[in-house]
Amino acid sequence: MAPGQKSIERALVFLAAGQAACGQIPVRTGLQMTIDETTDDPAIFATALVAEALDPIEHRLAASTRRRAAAYLRSHMEEPGVWRHWTRVHPQYHALPPDLDDTACASVVLRHAGLPFPDNRALLLGNRDAGGRFFTWLVVRRGSGVPSRALWRIAARRLARPVHARLFWRTSAEPGDVDGIVNLNVLAYLGDGPHAGPVVRYARQILEDGREAECDSWYRSPFLFYAGLGRCVAAGVGGLSELAPTVRERIGAAAGSDGQIGEGPLDTALALRALVDLGIEDALCGRASRYLEATQQDDGGWSAAPVYFGGPRHHPDVPCWGSRELTTGICVGALARVPD
Repeated sequence: MAPGQKSIERALVFLAAGQAACGQIPVRTGLQMTIDETTDDPAIFATALVAEALDPIEHRLAASTRRRAAAYLRSHMEEPGVWRHWTRVHPQYHALPPDLDDTACASVVLRHAGLPFPDNRALLLGNRDAGGRFFTWLVVRRGSGVPSRALWRIAARRLARPVHARLFWRTSAEPGDVDGIVNLNVLAYLGDGPHAGPVVRYARQILEDGREAECDSWYRSPFLFYAGLGRCVAAGVGGLSELAPTVRERIGAAAGSDGQIGEGPLDTALALRALVDLGIEDALCGRASRYLEATQQDDGGWSAAPVYFGGPRHHPDVPCWGSRELTTGICVGALARVPD
């Protein structure tokens, strides 16, 4: 077995052991991503990210983890085919509206798993601003035209808890939020089409302005932006491949001689996946792969690092989310995509 395959199999064993009986991939939250300062969180997003990352791996453990994750996501779907970040057991579940990020990422997993779910494309396509960019939240907004019946049904469920609803807008977000990486995640689900142009132009402008780390309220890493671009290209979205040379240059500038890119294994894995999905196969990929193999821990996992955050960066004491399982899923997904 090749070294890379050994790393992949060890990571799959780690993930299978860490996955909860219900199918959830564990995720933790806190002000710092250390085991002593975080708590388990009943959220679905890590499960969607890991299941998607494992998609190309043909191994019984990967198949089992994906299958259980997809069933878990399907059990937390709300009509008409939408998801919100927290599950129903979270005390603040009713404060959150469904959102396009969780909905798009969960939908990708169910589609790959062949599990039936309502066609939510029209609902997502109807949730755009005047310029054609996707809003983050599925809510009724003033001045946005006549809401669909589906959107009214979603809004009615949340309006039954008005105190919770008002609290969220006061502390974490705005109904009109438009986020760069969220837009890429939605486009990676929807694929190419007339709707893609505004998001492609938005992404190109973000890259030209050097705002990869500042284009989204919930994500802080530029490598998540690069990985989002790569996922869109892999999904057949046109107009983004031309950005590959700029992405390669910026990733290369963040790379060390040992193969580490950015802050550690998580950033390295995100960058590696971006390079592969964008069709960039050079020495940088090889060094990044070897770095990931070298930093894999004895139990097959990688260290936890923040993947996303709980609100705009200007808010004080913003919590972050991550886990060893989430980092490991992203790392093994990147390694599995590197051509032999």
